[in-house]
Amino acid sequence: MATSLLVALALLVSTAYFQHPFIQAYQGAGFNSESLTADISGMDSVDSLSWNGSYWLIGGGASSAKKLIKYDGGSTYTDLTADISGMDSVDSLAWNDFYWLIGGGASSAKKLIKYDGGSTYIDLTANISGMDSVDSLTWNGAYWLIGGGGSETLYKLTETEMPGINFSGYEWFARTESGVSGPGPNFWDRSGVWLDFDGNLCLKIHKGADGNWYCSSVNTSVDTLQRFGFGRYQWQITGSPEAEDPEVVFGMFNYPPADFGEDRDGTNEIDIELAKWGFNFFPFGHYTVYPPEHIPPYVNESYSFNINSGHADATHRFVWDRKFITFQSLYGHTDDDSNEIVKKVLPSQDSHRNSTYVPQKPLPVFTNLWLHKGNAPASNSDIVVKVKSFKFYPGPLITSMSHASAAVDDVVTISGDHFGSAGKATFNGKEAKDYSKRTDQEIKVKVPSGATSGNVEVSTENGTSNSKNLTIVPRPQV
Repeated sequence: MATSLLVALALLVSTAYFQHPFIQAYQGAGFNSESLTADISGMDSVDSLSWNGSYWLIGGGASSAKKLIKYDGGSTYTDLTADISGMDSVDSLAWNDFYWLIGGGASSAKKLIKYDGGSTYIDLTANISGMDSVDSLTWNGAYWLIGGGGSETLYKLTETEMPGINFSGYEWFARTESGVSGPGPNFWDRSGVWLDFDGNLCLKIHKGADGNWYCSSVNTSVDTLQRFGFGRYQWQITGSPEAEDPEVVFGMFNYPPADFGEDRDGTNEIDIELAKWGFNFFPFGHYTVYPPEHIPPYVNESYSFNINSGHADATHRFVWDRKFITFQSLYGHTDDDSNEIVKKVLPSQDSHRNSTYVPQKPLPVFTNLWLHKGNAPASNSDIVVKVKSFKFYPGPLITSMSHASAAVDDVVTISGDHFGSAGKATFNGKEAKDYSKRTDQEIKVKVPSGATSGNVEVSTENGTSNSKNLTIVPRPQV
């Protein structure tokens, strides 16, 4: 059954005065109503319901059928009861911008469940061992307050680690801090980060109840096993508030974690930033590379460009190579080179800088939305940017080579990873033409005419590999 619910005006009502559960949708100032009871058949009563900005979660009691339903506000109802087996009834539920907490009664099993909105359910009942039932729960931005019946009637539940967000195949962690910190400096609050119903990662600048403006930032894990190295990084975004508001900055970048040292700021960073830095006449696209260390004359190198503000959708990417970074921005959401705005290689070929200016160690990935110098938005209103997707394609890596020396026209086998199906081999700068095999992990190729002793490398659209040395020897005379 289709029904258009206006979120700001929608009310879902249940009552125990009916023999069967009664659920009604109201819309508009005049309260148009529509019964939705048939769509939750099997639920004896509706005891709790809540909206998270994308869909409703409806909980209640049932002798043998539905106890928990996910409803999109249109025509889709998903029965989640099997995932909370062991809970006799759903009496309370709430959303904290990252996940649901679901409470209820059970004779001997689950009473409190953490649900991510997708497929992950975590039983937290052990944390409220003195409570027989969960009758109410509320999140205040820092911790949960849980009330119910039993020998212990009230619990405060505080997380020791902020929950991650699963987006584009990676786990991202939202930033929350007390006080102000860089960049900006700004206030940071994870409540400004969420996934919408279409799966977009949303970042928001918003004004808090205390009158301060709060910014949003997410990053992949800083764990050394989960950092990203050489390869192609790509963001597809919707919205360009930085084009209209000179105080807004949207950043997509790598940044060094704490184990790089206290003076890491200004080093080991690859940036795409959309910002006017407080001035309406500034171009608002910026590419920047920060060197591996502070030793002079190591300084960052940047390139700025303009984007047509009439385009809300854009794709931004960079290929992090061992010797240089290739940046590219395009209109629309695309995986190819169509609708290119600009392409730039840094360090610039005409500058005194060289490959020693390029970071070499793997780094976590960050995406943030913040305010220049911590200034309030010029619009004095909330700002939202959506990221449709983030993709990382590892660069090629050579692990071994069949020959240490070879003659022209000898077939050399190059082994490794991430070669793709069209990896190109070069022999001391001379590109090979004659391939007998090209797979993601192996290339068989003839040494090209004119090749000289030196480095063998493999290049793909995701970068250039490390090198292996090959000595060119004369072909034996027959």
